[in-house]
This record gives sequence, C-alpha cells and structure tokens, in this order.
Amino acid sequence: MRISFALVMLLASLPALATDCSDFFQRVSSGNIASLNAFENPQQCINVLSSNGKTAVYIATENDDPAMISWLVKRGADLNQRSRYDDINYTPFLMAGAKGKNKALVELLKHDINFELTNYYGGTALIPAAEKGYLETVKILVEDGRVDINHINNLGWTALMEVAVLGKDTESYQMIVKELLKHGADANIRDSQGVSALQHAKSRGLTNVAEILKKAG
Repeated sequence: MRISFALVMLLASLPALATDCSDFFQRVSSGNIASLNAFENPQQCINVLSSNGKTAVYIATENDDPAMISWLVKRGADLNQRSRYDDINYTPFLMAGAKGKNKALVELLKHDINFELTNYYGGTALIPAAEKGYLETVKILVEDGRVDINHINNLGWTALMEVAVLGKDTESYQMIVKELLKHGADANIRDSQGVSALQHAKSRGLTNVAEILKKAG
C-alpha cells in the first residue's frame, strides 16, 4: 500500500508519542523531583506527548504541583503547547483556569504564557473559571490582569455572561460577579442574540446576581 507524500509529511510534523518516556512521565506524575534529577537527559521527554496525549507540564498542572512545573520550565517545557488528551485544546494555563488548579496557576503566571491562545470554544482561562464558580481562580486571574476580562468566546459570551447563563445565585457566584465588575468587566456587552447578562440572570431567576448587575449597569 502506497502512502502519499502529504501524509508522510503530516505524520512527521506531529509531536512524537512518548512511548520511550513512560518512566519519565511516571516520575512527573508522582511529583518525584529527586528521581527526575537523576533521570538521564530529561530534555528528550520534556515536550513530547504521553500515550494519552499530555505533556509533562500538563500532567504537573493537573496535579496542581508548582514545584514540578518550575522544574520542567527550567529544562525547557513549552507552556503554550496544547495537549491532545481531549477535544478542548487546552494548554496547561487554559486547563489550570478551567479546572481551578490554583497553585499551578500562580506558578504558570510567573513564566512565558501566550494570553492570546484560547480553547476549542474560543475561551480564555477566565471564562470557564467564572462559569464553574471558582472564585479563588477568578481572583488570581483578574488581579494578575493579563487575561482580557471582556473577551468574547465562540458562543458570544464573556466571563460575566457565563455566570449569568450557566452559573448559580450562590454567594460564590455573586462574589465572582463583583470581582469581574471591580476589575473592568463590561456589564453592557450583549451576546450574539442581543441579550445582556442582566437579562439572562433575570430570566434564570438569579435574583442576587441580577441585582449586582443592575447596579453596575
């Protein structure tokens, strides 16, 4: 069976699966920096993908392990490389926001992050953090100030809009709305259907969230 030149070139361009780096990934996953210091030539495994499509720094971020992230970065880990673990196209930073990995997030923000990168839905690290009610994660990101607080994703929603559309009327969500507004979130942005965050909050019965948005508007 003949393989086309284009297919050969495509396969050559893909990151190698780290079938020969399984021990390295095990040590990263266990947080065992001492054993990694004894690992011969770790650079050969730093930016390859594990058998399930994750880089070492992605695994360290999942484990909320800032010390491991720091160790990997010093040895050349690419913080902007996307995983192929799922279809959401997370970088470690985007995943840290979406999953509330706060210790990892603080460490990642010390390094070279491309804040223009978005996930499959066109979202930043801040948007899913707000939607899922991760108050501390939201605080870390808005106080850092480098993520666009009014970024609009592919669904036409900002972080503030995500709370109104998908959040709850609990105290943590109310605090998230206040944090977003305090740091410059625009309550007057409307979605692709022309509906504001306030209108969404009212229609979903988020009484307290709606009251905060009303005062801001």
